[in-house]
Amino acid sequence: MTLPPNPDLMRIFDFTAADLEANRAKTISERQAKTLKQESVADRIAVRFAIFVGLIIAGIVGFGIIVFPQGVTGGKTSPEGSVSWIAIALILVFLFLRYRSNQRSTHSDLERGRAGMVEGIATWQRVIKQKNYIYQITVDGKTFRVEKQTFRAFEAFMELKNKSSLFRIYFAPEISRILSMEIIPQ
Repeated sequence: MTLPPNPDLMRIFDFTAADLEANRAKTISERQAKTLKQESVADRIAVRFAIFVGLIIAGIVGFGIIVFPQGVTGGKTSPEGSVSWIAIALILVFLFLRYRSNQRSTHSDLERGRAGMVEGIATWQRVIKQKNYIYQITVDGKTFRVEKQTFRAFEAFMELKNKSSLFRIYFAPEISRILSMEIIPQ
């Protein structure tokens, strides 16, 4: 028996009835594909900006090493310059690899156009990682990272509902992004 979409879940996870129908057919709707592309573009811009700033810093450090090969320590050799140069290079390589991995995963989801599905009892948790919170929703061992406002809204929704409700979550498989969610009738 198929129930109509829950309006609270539609608001929290930003999907429409048409999106849910497409996801039930195990496909990504056109609207969801457009959203995934926009998120990919925003991520691409942020990473490119970080790489650009990193290159500027690397150039400044490189210039300092060339102009002051002995460092600014009164003629004594200073390893800080080369350590800084190596650290900046490693950060740039890491950012580039992260960018490429995310691009490949998003492109793969969009190319396949397939939605994954998982069912079970939902749990939610805030995880501290490097002094920042990561907000997660887990169903049947599959963990999804969500934005803070999504997490808070889902947490409030669960406080009002029975915490042992069964959910069916449709998601983009490669990037593990929730596309839509429905309560499974018991």
